[in-house]
Amino acid sequence: MTPENPDQVYAIATAGVAAAADTQVAVGWLAGECTRVASELAAAEVRVADRDEVIRLQSEALTMRELTIREQAETIEVQAADLVAARAEALSNEVRARSLAEDLVLANEEIAAQAARIAELEALLAGGGDPPPASTMLVGASVQRRGTESWGQALSRFETQIGKPVQCVRRFISGRPPANPATNTVLADVLDGRYQALAISFVDGTTDEIATFLRGLPATGTRYYVAIRHEPDKGLRMSGPAFQAKCDVLMAAIDEVDRTDVEPMFVLMSWLERDGNAATSSLDYMPRTNLDRWVMALDPYLPDAANTYASQAGPTIALWRQLGGSRIAIAEWGVKSTGQVAADQITAFTTDAEADGCEFVMYFNSNEGDNAGAGWDLDLRGQAAIDAFAATIN
Repeated sequence: MTPENPDQVYAIATAGVAAAADTQVAVGWLAGECTRVASELAAAEVRVADRDEVIRLQSEALTMRELTIREQAETIEVQAADLVAARAEALSNEVRARSLAEDLVLANEEIAAQAARIAELEALLAGGGDPPPASTMLVGASVQRRGTESWGQALSRFETQIGKPVQCVRRFISGRPPANPATNTVLADVLDGRYQALAISFVDGTTDEIATFLRGLPATGTRYYVAIRHEPDKGLRMSGPAFQAKCDVLMAAIDEVDRTDVEPMFVLMSWLERDGNAATSSLDYMPRTNLDRWVMALDPYLPDAANTYASQAGPTIALWRQLGGSRIAIAEWGVKSTGQVAADQITAFTTDAEADGCEFVMYFNSNEGDNAGAGWDLDLRGQAAIDAFAATIN
């Protein structure tokens, strides 16, 4: 519709001018806003770019840190392995050092025993005394029964095992000596004269009881070694003077029967010289009279592979000889090692005992299955040990 009134036209024009002005203002404002937004976007982009750079730098730093930590971990692992190896070597050296120290102790003991023996021989030579007599040593055994075996069956089993008879036998009477030895189950099977020597022990007895027993022993050519109160030094169960008094009783009985085939014997463990107690000594138990007649018999067992005749028996024998005694024997002995080690110990022990003048050596053949129980049986030592023992019997 076209206005015809000028006022209307003017009003319309004025309104249009005002609207155009408003539009121009709005456009200007929008332009300003666009400029502001663009500026903020540019600033944001810069900040994002800066943040990305920071993140990139931090990522690189973390990567480098990770590499450093990994290298340090590898270094620590190598150091730890070196420490473990060093510790193992140190422990090995410690074990070797301990073993060497133990070997040194044993060697010193052996040296001391040999030195005592040398000193003893030198003293004998200096004093014009006689050296140990030439040996006619006998080799035998104390064979314990198994189950319901008789003493004769036990001995027969042992002799079958070693392939030959022994030369001498040891038997124990758990009480006083019997009036008639021939009817005693402990002795009856060995009184026929086939053994060159018998070593017999009983616990106690009067002079008359012992003399009666000695008279009952058959004169077959067998030599009888007789002892009272076997191992009085075991656990110090008897004082030295009390034991010496019993020895006097035994010697009086032997003198009374006046038999040349009966030998007085006393039996000690030989432990008191190895117990580490200077207050105890086998010397306390040794007789002080008839020193030329008494036979000191010892029970020097060899529980370790390093044990020898010298280490186990030498110190006690040295005391006996210093006192004036000379006759010696081994009443019991045994080894705990096995195989060739046991065989070598058996050979060396008997060789050394013979060289030292022992009149006999008796192996104590008993294991945990035997009535006595001990664990020394040759069965437990192996065939090499059995053969070695058999070879000692000439």
